[in-house]
Amino acid sequence: MASRIVAVVGGTGAQGSGVVAHLLRDPHYVVRAISSNPQGAAAQKLLLKHEADVVQGRLTVVSGDLDNQASLEAALAGADAAFAAMRDGPNEFEQGQNLIRALKTTGVKHFVYSTLFSIKRVSNGKYTKCTGFDNKEALAQLAFKELPLVTAISGSWFYTFNHSSPFCARRTEDGPIKFCLPLDPHLKMQWCDEYHDYGAVTAAILKADTELVRGKTYLLLSPFQTQSEMAETYERITGEKAVADPVSWDTAFAGVPEAVRGKYIEMFSFLKEQPAGTVNMGASKPEDDVLEKELGVRASTFEEFLQRTGFRIP
Repeated sequence: MASRIVAVVGGTGAQGSGVVAHLLRDPHYVVRAISSNPQGAAAQKLLLKHEADVVQGRLTVVSGDLDNQASLEAALAGADAAFAAMRDGPNEFEQGQNLIRALKTTGVKHFVYSTLFSIKRVSNGKYTKCTGFDNKEALAQLAFKELPLVTAISGSWFYTFNHSSPFCARRTEDGPIKFCLPLDPHLKMQWCDEYHDYGAVTAAILKADTELVRGKTYLLLSPFQTQSEMAETYERITGEKAVADPVSWDTAFAGVPEAVRGKYIEMFSFLKEQPAGTVNMGASKPEDDVLEKELGVRASTFEEFLQRTGFRIP
């Protein structure tokens, strides 16, 4: 079986590095991580982690600038498939357009895209500040229109590794660890492990029959879990006392720039309004989640994440 070259745009980032790691488990893949800074610390860390694959010629890091279509075309040339996760920012949509044009020009056969749903659309225009969500949905629609074979992954915006930030969880001087998102401790939320889960799903998509995954958007969502339940799980797995003790919005966003604060408040407000009987923050129905049924993979539970990674609240 001939090797398949898979380009991973943003291959040194959280989702991208997970995709790289999963693809390298299959000897039939040659992975090309595309980075805006191939000499940077993140790229060197990736190469060191997979040193044996580098020596075997199965992993390279190449330069690619999302603001420069020609550089993307050079980085993608000869690739059979590509994965991309776009970073939020003022130029996200234009950068995504550059990438889609480069994929089309170079003839990459299969594009796997990490997307989100548009909060503006689902809220009927009530919430307009979560532009990263809106841009990703618009780019998914453009990719489906312009490219021959596209599969999207619509994952949870809530990542389990976010608990390394005191915004989500923190240690106290003498008391228990506090799970402290500024939300009702009994509010049901869905999570995913952005390092592990996107890699597992991308690998499954690329192995699947193309007609099964063509034009599909797979949901990557854990079972519902509240902050109180996550604290209980953390305590049971680690032996460290943990409680859910949400802070106020003013405390959570103290010192946060207004533009960022506004985005988070809108997103959390939207989450609190999730209708009963829906998933994906209200954007989808349970029957839309066919990931495990069709591809045999699913999002990690918080317990699985803790056991797999040995993660502890810093």
